[in-house]
Amino acid sequence: MEETHVQAEVSHAIGLNRVNLYYATGIVGNFSVVQMFDDGQHNDNEAEDGVFGATIPGYQAGTWVRFYIEALTNNNAKTAVYYPAGAEHDVLVYTVQANVVDNSDVVINELMASNSATAADNAGEFDDWIELYNKSANAINLSGYYLSDNPANLAKWEFPGRLGDPRQRLPGHLGRRRRRPGRQPLQFQTLCRRRNRDAARPQPEYPG
Repeated sequence: MEETHVQAEVSHAIGLNRVNLYYATGIVGNFSVVQMFDDGQHNDNEAEDGVFGATIPGYQAGTWVRFYIEALTNNNAKTAVYYPAGAEHDVLVYTVQANVVDNSDVVINELMASNSATAADNAGEFDDWIELYNKSANAINLSGYYLSDNPANLAKWEFPGRLGDPRQRLPGHLGRRRRRPGRQPLQFQTLCRRRNRDAARPQPEYPG
């Protein structure tokens, strides 16, 4: 998860006491606050150039992030000026995007998103079905990789770990029941609901 660096060019005739960055996740909720600096050490360009910088922590893909900036003037009242002017009700907003992998060693090899009578699982049920394939020459640790059918929650189901041997296929049914450890195929627990056929695999923060 990557941090977001925020810069603001701020000045006032009587000087500045402090510049603050307020941020929060989601549509509603309380804001956290960090001080912004113009010292050349906070992603703010050069020191004392009027550009202040601060950092918003990294969040999962699909997260809504709200933020605004507060400048306190250097008078006794510490008069506050905001950007946008209507903060904290009128704020700046962005959505964290998923990293797109152009060439991955692990691919979705097969996907059956409406399995009503074709491929039964070990319990004789016809859950939707997926097969992953490790096309590399090495075993790959999938810790930190996820499957999801929800763009707002790309970390819906995390893989338990290594995808076996090189060139190995890993099948799994997308049902509601969890398999006991060591039993195959995997049970991915309600990932591809019939109302939404899309599957997403965000890139991990620390690929193994």
